[in-house]
Amino acid sequence: MLAVTRRVGLWDIVGALRKGYHSLAEIAEYMGITEGFLAAAIDGYRKKYGLYVHVGNDTLLLEPTVALLSQLQ
Repeated sequence: MLAVTRRVGLWDIVGALRKGYHSLAEIAEYMGITEGFLAAAIDGYRKKYGLYVHVGNDTLLLEPTVALLSQLQ
């Protein structure tokens, strides 16, 4: 799991969301990885942090879908 989360960093996911990519397929394509690889990384982060994690000045939601709290308000 460490290799997966090293390749797919939290900042990478946040960056993709800030650029307007919202589905797992869009984020994975933007990052140049498979959707399954991205899903595995998100699952690893969910197990480590729970339903959300603070990244910089934002909150990355990990359930029920990946999203930035600031973009939902």
